[in-house]
Amino acid sequence: MEYMRIKTITEGGFDQVVISAGGSRILEEGSADYRLNEAIVELKLVSEEGFEKTERQKKLADLFREAQPNRPIVVINPTRLNESDSRSYYRIVEVPIKNACKKASKQLQTTAERESKPPVRVLVILNIGYTLLSPDEFKDVCLKCVRNDTSGIDWVICGGIYIYSDKAENFVIARFEDFPINLTRSFPSHEALGEAWGKYLNKLMMEAIRNPLPFSDGRMPVVDLMFELDGIRYVKTAPTMSKSGFWPGGIAPRENTSGVTSCPQVARTFPALSKHDWNCFKEAMPFAGRLKATYQEWVESYPKEEPKSTEPLKPIVLVDVKFEEFDRSVEKLKAQWNFRDVCEFANEVFYQRGLSLLKEAKEKNKIRIVPLYYIHLIVNEVGTDKVNDFASIYYVSELPGFERNELLVENEKLFYEHGMAVATAYAIKHKVDTILFTKKRI
Repeated sequence: MEYMRIKTITEGGFDQVVISAGGSRILEEGSADYRLNEAIVELKLVSEEGFEKTERQKKLADLFREAQPNRPIVVINPTRLNESDSRSYYRIVEVPIKNACKKASKQLQTTAERESKPPVRVLVILNIGYTLLSPDEFKDVCLKCVRNDTSGIDWVICGGIYIYSDKAENFVIARFEDFPINLTRSFPSHEALGEAWGKYLNKLMMEAIRNPLPFSDGRMPVVDLMFELDGIRYVKTAPTMSKSGFWPGGIAPRENTSGVTSCPQVARTFPALSKHDWNCFKEAMPFAGRLKATYQEWVESYPKEEPKSTEPLKPIVLVDVKFEEFDRSVEKLKAQWNFRDVCEFANEVFYQRGLSLLKEAKEKNKIRIVPLYYIHLIVNEVGTDKVNDFASIYYVSELPGFERNELLVENEKLFYEHGMAVATAYAIKHKVDTILFTKKRI
């Protein structure tokens, strides 16, 4: 299922709005775009997306990274900024709007000077692709830029079309709000322009329903925005949709563009043998050099995890292997046994134990009695795509006097299903019988 698309607003399309309101196009070079009764009108379409410029990316990264250290995914959420940082944020993102307002002011002033009777100078600024800003944010930034950085604008009309979708259900916000900047200038034609905009919008939406655009064309809904800088991904999540009657549970399933479609390797296993089992294997495979000459040498040969492993998502796991169980399971004659068979059997033991642990895993906030020992997976879900999720894993002891909360995996790119598989590996590694998980939406 794909997202709905609608036609992007163009100057040609807005020509229809102005003509319907009783206006006309101004053809002189360097002039404002339209004449509408007592007013001249300049149209600005803001289509530059907020993350397109490298310089802007660097400034946003500096602003948000400090508050979210040691994370592979940094969420850009201006509502969590303090007052000073919030002002910095909007100074960063206002640039394309500020430039459009300044240019419009000059064009309106130039055109007004040619008129015998001073016209009302009107800026119509429409958001046709700058989804980094919500409708309210876009309006606030537009008004700030007009009031603080221009002198040739008497009225400003802020608007645009915002589509929100979960693929099954769609809703549209189509703003077209007029604001007087110079209170001494009246603009009565704003009502006719607003009515013409409403008619244009209805026509646009009817066309979208009757003749859906190909998925390769048209304008996308507001979706998660992201960019990567110095190995860190920065994400501005789309607004959460209201509950849907179409999707089970009322929420659309999240996408997964990570490329992980089956469980990847989550452990580097090695058979661990008691002295009894080692003696049995040594007798059965006397020429298997990997079993070493003595049991002490065998134990000392176990692979060891480095203090700061470079592969935290694939820990070394020593898997207890019993000779009797191996003997019952292997389909070879004893004379054909080799050490690789033991390793493969350890993998199967690991797999079956992992399935059992996953089956019994529980959400931490839904259990009444917390076990004394457990592995705790905390998944941070970011936006609509699992590719942006990250997780941490802890080994927890609630035993009185021996409490611990040991960090095993810190803020790795992991979505829930993959994270649970890694948590299982650590549970087997630490001989823990319980996995608890917590999901956080950020």
